[in-house]
Amino acid sequence: MTPNPAGKTYGDADPPLSGMLTGFLATDGVTAVYARTPGETVAGGPYTVFATLGPASVLGNYAIAYGLASFTIVPRPASVTPNPASKAYGDPDPPLTGTLVGFLAPDGVTAAYTRTPGETVSGSPYTIMATLLPAAAVGNYAVTYDTAPFTILGVRGLKGSLRADLKALRASVTDKKDGKELDDAMAELTEALLPRLWIDELHPTPKDGAHVFQEEKDAALELRELVKSRKSAIPDTLLLAFVDRIVRADRLLATVAIGDARGGDARKLDKASDEVQKGDRERLQGDAEGAIEHYRSAWWLALEAAS
Repeated sequence: MTPNPAGKTYGDADPPLSGMLTGFLATDGVTAVYARTPGETVAGGPYTVFATLGPASVLGNYAIAYGLASFTIVPRPASVTPNPASKAYGDPDPPLTGTLVGFLAPDGVTAAYTRTPGETVSGSPYTIMATLLPAAAVGNYAVTYDTAPFTILGVRGLKGSLRADLKALRASVTDKKDGKELDDAMAELTEALLPRLWIDELHPTPKDGAHVFQEEKDAALELRELVKSRKSAIPDTLLLAFVDRIVRADRLLATVAIGDARGGDARKLDKASDEVQKGDRERLQGDAEGAIEHYRSAWWLALEAAS
């Protein structure tokens, strides 16, 4: 009696087990019931396939060689894919997330997402990866570990992302007045993002910084005009969220400049910090243009402090 080797993918039902009977007389009607040693993990295998013969009343007439065979459980294909993520320079990391595919619910496999260390714009994108638990369950899977980028956005990156989102919104707008206001806002943001106005992702040139702030202030004004009109089909909450993104990006310009000027003229640095606080109050009160003006003043005072 020789069982056939068999196997399955982890988590699947066992296939029918089979084998070969040799030397038995047909009239005795000998049959085999095949089974295997218990176990459902990859690490516990290979398991042993064996047979029980019957009827017992005729088996005494044979010198039976009981063969054995292997039953192998192979890992189940699965994958973990982190979601791309980003943040503004200086902000805390957002929660990292991802998708698990192929894992069986009873195993309770979970993922902890982390990223490679670093907090600079120039060093990004960083890499998001996953650690899976519990290890005993994960060993039953052939896991494809994907990665994803984690981008730290400077001011230009934040505004470029904002402009792209405005462009996507513009594609869905059919009202002519709404469309014109969005077109004007995008044009002003495009002007503010011209490479010649910037040293790097966090620093406009000293001679062009005021122009950058003004273009962004004008873009915020265009969007706020849509809110004030009460006739726009675009939800106010969406428009105000765009405005707030502009304001927050300009605040970052100011705080980066203040950070760069540490060790400079203390009096001017104190004034710059006061301007940031005034801008924060204006922002909370919904005065985007006023907030941007204070952040522009803070930025300029920081430049003077550094020089």
